[in-house]
Amino acid sequence: MDINDRITDTMTLAEQLVKVLEHENDLLKHDETEELSGLVNEKTELSLIFEKSYKALIEQEEDLKEADENLRDDLRDVAERLDKAMNENGRLLQAAIEARQTFLNLVREAAQDNTPKTGAYSASGVVDNGRGDKKTRASVAYDRSL
Repeated sequence: MDINDRITDTMTLAEQLVKVLEHENDLLKHDETEELSGLVNEKTELSLIFEKSYKALIEQEEDLKEADENLRDDLRDVAERLDKAMNENGRLLQAAIEARQTFLNLVREAAQDNTPKTGAYSASGVVDNGRGDKKTRASVAYDRSL
């Protein structure tokens, strides 16, 4: 296969990956997470194929020098768009993960705060009900002889 054809194939894969990433980024921006699961497989497959194609292209450094200059410029442009889309995707995914983690922590804390505590006696005879209000309880015994 001609080096120009290999560059074209790699660019096509990169452009497809950019489209998937940009679509995923739009979904993340609008909190439409239910549609994301379908893109994960497509993004993973395209990423793996692109990576193999790109590595094979890089290994042909001498041939790249002989490639059409306009095609090389186009490849650089697509690579920049891919890099930008990947960076934005990483930021948006991190923000979504942090937002969900914060939400889950709030739910967990609310559940813990609203769970009744039975309390237990400490070594000093103080009841600790888990709410921070410790009260001393007097122990009473009633001895009745029959």
